[in-house]
Amino acid sequence: MLIFQVKIWNLKFDKVGSIYKTSSGKYEVGPLADGTGGPYETATEYYKAWAAKNKSKPGATSDLVSRIECAAPIISKYDKGPFRLIHTDFALHNVMVDDQYNILGIIDWEDAFVGPAELAAQQTLRHTSYPLPVLDTIPGFTDKRGKVINKEIIEAFQQKDKFIAAIAAREKEMDFEERMSTQMVCVQADIWWLIYMWGQEIPWLYNYNYGVEKGIDVIFDNLREAAVYG
Repeated sequence: MLIFQVKIWNLKFDKVGSIYKTSSGKYEVGPLADGTGGPYETATEYYKAWAAKNKSKPGATSDLVSRIECAAPIISKYDKGPFRLIHTDFALHNVMVDDQYNILGIIDWEDAFVGPAELAAQQTLRHTSYPLPVLDTIPGFTDKRGKVINKEIIEAFQQKDKFIAAIAAREKEMDFEERMSTQMVCVQADIWWLIYMWGQEIPWLYNYNYGVEKGIDVIFDNLREAAVYG
């Protein structure tokens, strides 16, 4: 299964958007099916469009969307591509196998789209783990030194690390130069985690509490530092 994830991510496109079949039988990247517009030639355009779409969420008082909009030009390391094919729910329940458990195909492509490389970080989100800057603001999750002490979160980090290591091993075997695994551990992955959680309508992200704003400050500071120093 990991081989399929790696192969799908290594398909390269020159625009952000959804894939459509034309009347001539060819495939092309067109507007995003979720209503975000497009297609877009840069990741900056995509993130700004996402912000424009999410600015007027009823009941939301936090400034996260505005932060994403301002940071749009520096979120992606590959602003002009290549962009990657993203299956938003690549999990066992969407894998078809035969009686010998040979993989026959992948289903549930309706939400798939072509997006910036860092969206590969989505693949690790099934291993629920919060970014460390956010965890550090929640009582009982870390100690005074910032070390995680919550058992469930420790296990989640361990699962994520194993998953990333497995992806990296497959990429090494297949001799890919550009690796999805590197996009799963960069600061941009934390930004995409915030975007993903916003889409899940997490209450404390719509309206900051538990001091979470301080953790988000750190994430965006890390992003700006990465943009300057690489």
